Amino acid sequence: MDSPYYGGREVEDLVDHMTALANGKDPWEEEKKRRPGLYKTKCGQEVVAELEPETFNSSLVIPATEDNTVWIVEFYSDRCPFCQSLSPEIIKAAETLDEQYKSQGIKKNVRIAALNSRVFDDVPEVWGVTGYPWVTAFYDGTKIADMAGLGGAQSVIDWANRMVAEHWKPENGEPKDKVIELASEEVRAAHAREWKLNYDKEQAKKKAEEAGEEYVEETVEETIEETVEPPKPKAAAGGKKAPVSPSKPAGEKDVAAANAAAEAAAIEAVKSAAAEVDAEGAVEETDDKGAAWRKKLGQYTWFYLHTVAAK
Repeated sequence: MDSPYYGGREVEDLVDHMTALANGKDPWEEEKKRRPGLYKTKCGQEVVAELEPETFNSSLVIPATEDNTVWIVEFYSDRCPFCQSLSPEIIKAAETLDEQYKSQGIKKNVRIAALNSRVFDDVPEVWGVTGYPWVTAFYDGTKIADMAGLGGAQSVIDWANRMVAEHWKPENGEPKDKVIELASEEVRAAHAREWKLNYDKEQAKKKAEEAGEEYVEETVEETIEETVEPPKPKAAAGGKKAPVSPSKPAGEKDVAAANAAAEAAAIEAVKSAAAEVDAEGAVEETDDKGAAWRKKLGQYTWFYLHTVAAK
């Protein structure tokens, strides 16, 4: 089997995998473009913000003076049964915290976000996340604590309030409470391509090490294709263009030969026409004689253009 299946067990997962293979694409790269997430269809970004590589650092890893918010982040896998069963509790915790701050009449300074660690596995590694579900708190541009004893919604609420009490500083300013937008299709595609290039490079290095060979990185050069226009047929004798054979395209040599043949034929036609007119004696005036020459010239030229030049 050329491409073993390591995907999910849902019908949609199987269909997506087979569709990618049928179109000659890498299923894993295509999934990187889709960016599946547990919370994308269950709630809005203002409730539980689905984080992506483009928005993780710009939202969480910034000074508190730019956004004075404590972030509670769940690192999860969309194919983990426990993560799936926990997602309603995470949503409930976010909604309860929102109601809590509204009832107190103060601006919310703690928010809940989530990141699909299965798809974006390089992000959690930076922060020491080794499994899922894994809940971490961020404030003032860094990780401040990992949660222990993750249970239902209330455990998340209590831990979030404790993180605010221990770390949040009012002198850093107001929380922004901004909605984190999801990446566009173009950004997702570019990220997937970059991931695929890095993945292929890592696999090539691994194979070279296993074979005891030195890994040499391939350089990909961008080639710009130059559009070369085909040569235009030159005008043949008599003011007509050399015709093109339907079975054999005319090149420069063919056109030149056809022109030479047509020119020679035209000269012979003029001589022949003059001889025929003089022999018949039917034309006495110069204008009529010239008309006869032109008629004969056209006949001979047409014949050669449609025989010799067309070959």
